[in-house]
Amino acid sequence: MSVEKMTDMLKAIAHPLRFRIIRMLMHGEQKVGEIGMNLGKKQSLTSQQLSILRVWGIVIARRDANCTYYSLNRAVINEIIEYLEDWKEK
Repeated sequence: MSVEKMTDMLKAIAHPLRFRIIRMLMHGEQKVGEIGMNLGKKQSLTSQQLSILRVWGIVIARRDANCTYYSLNRAVINEIIEYLEDWKEK
């Protein structure tokens, strides 16, 4: 992944609402409605932010009947942390 793409991914994560979503998902999979309710945000706004995270591969979506569940893509989060740690050392 190029440095430009990595910084774009970091920008996606650095958005306050998206960062809050990521922190919530660190505790496990959740439904879109639960995420929105816990954040005090409308489901449409929550879905929009989750969509951005999904495009970057930061979260994974799973459908079960009428519900969509989201969880963190641990591999991507680990890559980001490793990148940041490498950057810090340079």
